[in-house]
This record gives sequence, C-alpha cells and structure tokens, in this order.
Amino acid sequence: MDEDSDGDGALDVDEGVGDIDQDGIPNFVDADDTDGPEGDPDGDGLTNGEEEDLGTDPLEPDSDGDGVDDGEECPDPMAPTDTDGDGLIDALDADDDGDGIDSLDEWTVDADGDGAPDEDADGDGQPNCLDEDSDGDGITDLVEGDGDADGDGIPNYVDLDSDGDGESDEDEGDGDVDGDGVPNWLDPEDQDGPTADPDEDGLTNAEEDDLGTDPLNEDTDGDGLGDGEEVEAGTDPLSPDTEELAGELPGSSVGEGCGCSQGEPQPRPGWALLLVGLFFLGFRRGRA
Repeated sequence: MDEDSDGDGALDVDEGVGDIDQDGIPNFVDADDTDGPEGDPDGDGLTNGEEEDLGTDPLEPDSDGDGVDDGEECPDPMAPTDTDGDGLIDALDADDDGDGIDSLDEWTVDADGDGAPDEDADGDGQPNCLDEDSDGDGITDLVEGDGDADGDGIPNYVDLDSDGDGESDEDEGDGDVDGDGVPNWLDPEDQDGPTADPDEDGLTNAEEDDLGTDPLNEDTDGDGLGDGEEVEAGTDPLSPDTEELAGELPGSSVGEGCGCSQGEPQPRPGWALLLVGLFFLGFRRGRA
C-alpha cells in the first residue's frame, strides 16, 4: 500500500481527502496542493484566483518588485489600493505615490546617513513610498526629486537642507528671492540673482550692472556716499568728485555749520564798512 499516493512527500493520512486548493483533486492524490484557485504558492497572502483577477503574479510574492508583497499592498482584493490614482494598483505599480521616485528606493533610502534605511523619513506614520512629502519640509517629493543638489549623499526628497547653505528647505521655501530662476531651497546663493541687493545699498544687482557699480560694495567710488544715495540725488556713483553736491544729500556733513547753501554768494565785511562810512560822511555834510 502506498502511503504517499501523489509522491509529494506528505503522507496520505496527513493530507486527507479534502481539496485545499480547490482544483478538484483530493489532496492525497494532488502532487501540487497550491495550484488551484484557492492555493497561494508564493505565500503573499493572495490566492491564485485573486491574483488572476488582479493581474499579479501568483508565483511571485512581489509582482512589481518594490520590496512590498502583493498581499500587503492589496489588503482587500475586492477594492485594490491605487494610491496615486493612475489606474495601476499599488501591487503592480513600481511608484505607488506617483512622485517619480521608485517605491523600492523610497523604502530603502538612508535619510540621516547612519547606514540604515529610513522608510518613514519624517516620522509621520506614512512610509516614504506613500508620502507626497517624505521629509515634511513643505516641498513635495515630486518637486524635489531624487537628485542630490549638495552632494552629501542624501537625496533631495529626504534632505532637510537640499542646497547645503545652512538654511532649511522649509524656511527657504520654493520662492526665488533673487530672481535667478533657481528656487530658494535649491539655490546655495540667494543673493546673486538680478533682483538681489547683497551690499544693501538700495540698488539691485541688475541696476548695478546697468550703472557699472560694484554690487558687492555699497560705496563704489569710496566718497562716503552710498551708491543708492547718489543715484537718488542725481550724483555720479562712479566718481568721488561730488563734494559740491554732497551737502544736499541726507546725512552729509559737507556744508554744515555755516547755515548757508553751497554755492550761494555771501556778503563781504569790507563792503559793509564802506557803506557805513559813506552814510556818516553824507550826514556830516548835510549838517554843515
């Protein structure tokens, strides 16, 4: 008598006459008890029938190769999850959240440089592969991408200071303060664009470029008057020979102390004495 009728290594008495995989063949004579519609040969938690309906691979626990088993990505086969709404269920989608970064990379990324994967970089309870903003800096992963702007080994989407300028991406935001076409979070130098004013003289880099003044020197001609002051007053910020107009500029000390305006003629003392003398001479002649 054959104690293992199907030769599958399991005794007939142990397999019994049931049909675990629902293929119509009793277990004790079924050499493969996992190939029927109710079988789960890859052990991913989904039956062959469910995998057939979903389009996943019944012999591969992770059909999309993203590091997460099909059953985990599809806990309810009747309502399969499609996180990014792209028409491709997560179990078949290599980029579950549609941010342009492979889910496998998001599962295994090392966000803090300690050599261990950080599957939830910002600790918000949402794994990176399902999180629109993995590092929680207010700038989406889709925008930041998986490049490494500052070359520190940490991808931008989990790097709190992507450009390495010492200011966090969250504080810098996605604006462009200097108008150079590079967003602040990605721009290590926020003062080199046309609308910036690094020397704080009241003139932008673009204006200084047009004037020929030094955008890094608030007083290009070294005359003690800021470039912006001179432009406002109508003097030449490239020429230190502006003393005659300096007294008219706010804060200038030139011309102070006499209570008069530069270039205005003043009465001479000699003329006053002459007038007084003529007056007395005329007076004495009149009495005579």
